[in-house]
Amino acid sequence: MKKGCTICFVGLGLLFSACSQDSETHLANNEIEERIHLEEIVVPTDIFISDTVATELTEDELNASIEFYLNACGDLYAVMDQFENATDSGVLLTEEETKLLAETLTLLYDNDKNFSAYIGENTVPASYEENVELIQQYVTGLNQFLYHFDEKIGRFEDAVENLIGGVIRLEDFMLVGDLPSNVNGKAQQKIENFLKEKGISTHLFDQ
Repeated sequence: MKKGCTICFVGLGLLFSACSQDSETHLANNEIEERIHLEEIVVPTDIFISDTVATELTEDELNASIEFYLNACGDLYAVMDQFENATDSGVLLTEEETKLLAETLTLLYDNDKNFSAYIGENTVPASYEENVELIQQYVTGLNQFLYHFDEKIGRFEDAVENLIGGVIRLEDFMLVGDLPSNVNGKAQQKIENFLKEKGISTHLFDQ
């Protein structure tokens, strides 16, 4: 996941260079490379789960939970990056790869749902309330944005077929919209400052 958690787009340069032989060769090489990467995908299945309810959470407990939750997100986002890079290179997902994508998105959803339930069904220290809510809303917003990536895969495949057939339509490549308003650099920086202050280590923002 790149700094600021932005999502890659297919560039206009691809649209206008796809008709040349050099570009076709380049795209073919990219597709081979990304296909190899897809074959190496292993979806991490460790997500945040807790049966703790009606409990006043200590700072140590909450720190460990936040760290696990965010690192699980980071691991799954790394897998999403591989799918995004592959489709940006014109790779059409196989049935098995589509299942892996669906599994990844489901795990992201469950990780988020479980953490939301955890902080909603327990009492967090007063000094954590604002930042824990910010973290949860930020990640939830980003996840909801990523869910749309799964919905756009079919349109991308149609777009690639049109490109191969010589029918280039810009709208076919406009696969994703804007990030939610609460997913921005200011919110991310505030979260990172809070994590540093509390000694919470995560690789979520490192990719």
